[in-house]
Amino acid sequence: LLTLENSERLLLNVSSVDKVKQAAHLLGWDGEKNAQGRAFLHKLKTMSEQEYEGVKKYITEKVQLSPENAVVFIHIREPEEIKKTINFLSKIPNTEVSTLLIRSNRSVDVKNGADDVVENYVYDHIVDNTGTIGELEIKAIAFLKDILIKR
Repeated sequence: LLTLENSERLLLNVSSVDKVKQAAHLLGWDGEKNAQGRAFLHKLKTMSEQEYEGVKKYITEKVQLSPENAVVFIHIREPEEIKKTINFLSKIPNTEVSTLLIRSNRSVDVKNGADDVVENYVYDHIVDNTGTIGELEIKAIAFLKDILIKR
């Protein structure tokens, strides 16, 4: 919970690959987020979305079931998926959507259609994550307070 001027907001994190990871484990993925694992997750996610809109359904359900005053962070790397997600979330009543990139110089250089295209989008907000975890926590709290005050 984040407390801000006598109001509490529930913070939720939802990854567009939550369910994909579960399926990947069933199919033999060892949980390693190396180049091979990341490519496998991206391929499964792409197939799920193309054939069954699995990611869209999962994200929509998580947003619709979240408490009214919740702030939901949806982790998506592919620009086309970001655009599509903004489009369908914008249609949910009382839902505000903005984009955030957390930029780090410690990222893994992989070519898989997700990690390598994350910078190919114009984000509403960018947070620098080149310091310590403690510094990131301070920046994250400041960011949240800033966007919540404006709402």
